[in-house]
Amino acid sequence: MAVADQGDQYDFASDEAKEMVADRERSWNSFTSAVVWGVGITVVLLLALLLFVA
Repeated sequence: MAVADQGDQYDFASDEAKEMVADRERSWNSFTSAVVWGVGITVVLLLALLLFVA
């Protein structure tokens, strides 16, 4: 039987797939970092406007 001769080890995660996942993780980490900085800067600017304009 050809199926039985293949063995029971399968490598579903190729090197290319691992690189793609690592790239997406880096992109996600960059995105979340940018969102946190953006929210922080927005809050600081709004508080500055509240203190100096009002």
